Amino acid sequence: EDTAARRLVLWSLLFFAVWSAASPLSTTLPLFLVLWLMRSVTQSQDGEHWHDGRSLDTLPPLIMDHLWLFLMLAVGFAVLRLLQLLLLPVIACRLLPKVRAGLDVPLWHWRAQVASIKLRWATAASLELADASIQASYFRLLGARVGRGSSMSEQTLLPDTLSIGKNCFFASGNTMTSVVVDQGRMRVPHVTHIKDGCFLGNENHIAEGIQENTFVGLRTWVPTMPEDGGSLFGNPAMKFGRPPAAEGTAIGTVPQKVWHHFSTSIIDVFFWRILHSCFTGVALIVGRLVFPEYSGQWWPLEFVAEVAIFAALSVLTWLLVPVGFSNLIYNDRMPLSAPYYSTVITRWFNVNKIRRVFTKPLRTSGSFWDATMLRLIGVHVGKRFFSPNDDVMIDPPFGRLGDDVTVDYDGQVRQHSFEDDVLKWGPFRVGNNANIGQAAMVAMSECADDVSLLRGSVTWKGQVLEAGVYEGAPAAPVDEDFNFANGA
Repeated sequence: EDTAARRLVLWSLLFFAVWSAASPLSTTLPLFLVLWLMRSVTQSQDGEHWHDGRSLDTLPPLIMDHLWLFLMLAVGFAVLRLLQLLLLPVIACRLLPKVRAGLDVPLWHWRAQVASIKLRWATAASLELADASIQASYFRLLGARVGRGSSMSEQTLLPDTLSIGKNCFFASGNTMTSVVVDQGRMRVPHVTHIKDGCFLGNENHIAEGIQENTFVGLRTWVPTMPEDGGSLFGNPAMKFGRPPAAEGTAIGTVPQKVWHHFSTSIIDVFFWRILHSCFTGVALIVGRLVFPEYSGQWWPLEFVAEVAIFAALSVLTWLLVPVGFSNLIYNDRMPLSAPYYSTVITRWFNVNKIRRVFTKPLRTSGSFWDATMLRLIGVHVGKRFFSPNDDVMIDPPFGRLGDDVTVDYDGQVRQHSFEDDVLKWGPFRVGNNANIGQAAMVAMSECADDVSLLRGSVTWKGQVLEAGVYEGAPAAPVDEDFNFANGA
């Protein structure tokens, strides 16, 4: 037994060492590959003496004469990085040993490390695919069992222990695994089995599974398999009644379906990443045209000026694409209700992906400029708004915030519901002097003036909050003698 234990420790340490060495290399491998290809193109013409030593930062003549190669470099790196992000999880999930339910090992154990790699890589790839219609097919490539007719956005998952039935629909941000990490051990007690016809809203956690035709709302925790189906919401989950779904909302014409698949799986997955890389290449080209070489005396100032060029083009890119173009195709003049295969949905998906790829050039959260940045993307923001978060408002065009609104860390305001294959928007207003606590969410609800939503609380869809203090999921008024200083 001692020999077996020592062998296990040695194998685990070896696996950890190999993984620690390979992980940083995997993130830079596409860039090294593209640079090597470019150097192989220029080496035969320029020889070994293209740098004469009289100036700094001189490029080979072939590169200076063909600056468009910078675009090829940027695009090539973006494509290779994306392919790596999508293919490595498939290879890892297929070739590494399978993670089985009942696993209970120390964190240093090689099986725990295998589970960690699969969980992290599969989740990262799912996040990159976002709302792509190929998400379910990709889950199958990873090894998960997914029934026909199911569609989903990005999820947190361990593919080896996930089984999804037919005709399910999952919105973004759900966790579908029973993995538990506690006291230095990793446990996978169950296979997560989601049966036919289930719906998951946003940011729910399903550990063991749910029965057929179960509707799970928002930020709901379901640790064990319920005895029957129904509608669940809250933490802990409670049942509630809801009207039956309308028929025919997921039926689209052939052109609508073709455009839906092309837009979500080609444009959103590949085009926006490539476009973003092109702007990076343009910045490199402009910098080389303005400063083809650095002089020996003024090179520090020239370097600062070239950095300023990159910064200016970054801001310009953000104003053109995530602000200008996105506001053109996604604004509060859109229909407040749209079926699944509508172009309203694909435009919404487009903008969500654009703003994830083209991030803000400046971190303004927690500053005076944050309200200005929110106004640029369509949010109606009152005076003296404050939040330390980057993504306070989901669905910015329909956001309405009054004066003196404060949103604490991880707090959010949500303006849409996407159930029964129909997307519905607000707008819903958050009144003056409102306070949204840590990790709290105002979800499709109206808030009057002087509302305080305590940390971790979530409102009902359609709920109207009068002045006062609210807590829980779903949020409910607290007693009038509640000590806010002690409870917040």
